[in-house]
Amino acid sequence: MESVSRKSAVKKVLSILKNISVPFFVLSAYSAFAYTPLESLPNVTGKETVTLGGYLSNIYALGIGLAGVLAVLMIVIGGIQYVGSGMSPSGKNDARDRITNAILGLLLALLSWIILNTIDPNLVSLKF
Repeated sequence: MESVSRKSAVKKVLSILKNISVPFFVLSAYSAFAYTPLESLPNVTGKETVTLGGYLSNIYALGIGLAGVLAVLMIVIGGIQYVGSGMSPSGKNDARDRITNAILGLLLALLSWIILNTIDPNLVSLKF
């Protein structure tokens, strides 16, 4: 008997959340296209922008660059860990895993750009 009341309570909560979230997302999507900020972000891509698409484009380019810097840093740390592990097989395996994960993370970030650019180049440039 208790599980039936719990299921009905969950259904009520989910229906309330659905009724609240759908209008919120519709309004937020509408306001995203009408948004014009007062100040521009620092130019990462070399274009002076004050639109939401320009902000997102700059943030995306900054994220790709940050992923590259962090991947190189993790590869260097993994190399130091590999050299410093001496004859310890577990230390060398940990270092190899760190280097492999750094390279895979960088490939994932770059593949996201390639996939978006293949689908539609406007997705990468974020020109609304």
